[in-house]
Order: sequence, then structure tokens, then C-alpha cells
Amino acid sequence: LMQVFIILLSFSGRHPSRFRHCHYPPRLLKVNFLLMVIIITAEYTVVQSVPSVEDFCRLRSISGLSARPPEAAKVGLPRSCYGVHILWQGVPVGMGRIVGDGALNFEIVDIAVDPAHQGRGLGRLIMESIIHWLDRHAYKGAYVSLVADVPALYAKFGFELVRPESEGMARVWG
Repeated sequence: LMQVFIILLSFSGRHPSRFRHCHYPPRLLKVNFLLMVIIITAEYTVVQSVPSVEDFCRLRSISGLSARPPEAAKVGLPRSCYGVHILWQGVPVGMGRIVGDGALNFEIVDIAVDPAHQGRGLGRLIMESIIHWLDRHAYKGAYVSLVADVPALYAKFGFELVRPESEGMARVWG
């Protein structure tokens, strides 16, 4: 059983800071309402916003992702193009987000599920929410990338390995 609630949050032409998104095309800047969809399953609630800084850092840590400085997360999370997190009994147990320029390039990042809740389809729910957002907001031809620690999950959503044409590279600053 799944219930869907649609909440319209009023604002006057500007996104509240916790719901700030990428720079949208001019046609979307004139929207006077922010739409937040909350999906409630039998045990879990899917909330379309980034989690708090504390929950973000906690989920990264317990799911085996590298630590991120809370002061950087405080600045970076509100700048996400899109974020989603999953609640279980009011506690975030999964998350994911999209970062990028809002038009040409997007990166799916911070996909994390609490180990106590893994194997229940939460990674799939997170990715479905992300793909749904991209379907509505990404321009045709936009490049969407991710670092696949679980390639089989992402392949289900049409992502392909870029090797041998390209190699992913990274550098951790500082």
C-alpha cells in the first residue's frame, strides 16, 4: 500500500533556503509554489528534500561512505539541485541527491542506506525519485554521471560504464 501526499508550500518567487534548487530555466523561475511530494509506504516515508546536516553525515558514516565535514555539508546541501531522503519511524535511513549546473551536467551523489534497512528496496526508491526529477528537469542531451559502487542498481536505470572510452578521476581537496 502506498499513499501519496502533495504539499504546496507557498513562497513569493524565491526558494526557501532549505529547498533551494539549481538555477532553473527562466520559464520555471516564475512558478509561485514549491511542490513537495511525500510518498508513504507501509514502513517508510519518502521526503523530497535533502536531510539535515547531522543526518547526512550520520548516513554517510554508517553506510560506509567517506566522511564529509559538517561545515561543508551545511553550505553544500542547500545548493543541491534535488535531494531525497527516506524516513523510518521519523528517522532518516536513506538519502540521495543531485548536484550540477541545472542544465548541461548533473551528478548523482550521496546515495546511502542505513545497513539495518538495506535489502528492502530503499536504494531503488531513492533512484526512482532521482530519475523522476531528472525526467522533469534535465534538458535533452544533458550528461548525468555517478560513481557506481553498486553498478547493478544503476544499470537498472539505464546507466552504463564509460570504460574504455573514459576513465573516472577524483581528487579529495585539502
